[in-house]
Amino acid sequence: MKPTAAQRNPSNTRTAHGDTGAPPRERFIRQREVQHITGISRTHVYRLIAAGEFPKPVRLGVQSVAWLESEVTAWMQRKIAAVRGGDA
Repeated sequence: MKPTAAQRNPSNTRTAHGDTGAPPRERFIRQREVQHITGISRTHVYRLIAAGEFPKPVRLGVQSVAWLESEVTAWMQRKIAAVRGGDA
């Protein structure tokens, strides 16, 4: 009987949630996706950035910016925790 992939490489096994145990890959998300997942407008995003209350975007080019998905997700988790008293 051939060994399974998990037996050949135990560090690459997946959990019940599909995680491999490796750190998640970071990805850039553009303005439209930031608006979609947070539910806030472009104007409000930039007002929050100016107030130091939202992650700053990363400049990708002369006229192109994006946010790190993990930073936006962390911001959302903090907002949820603040509303729910830390039960996020």
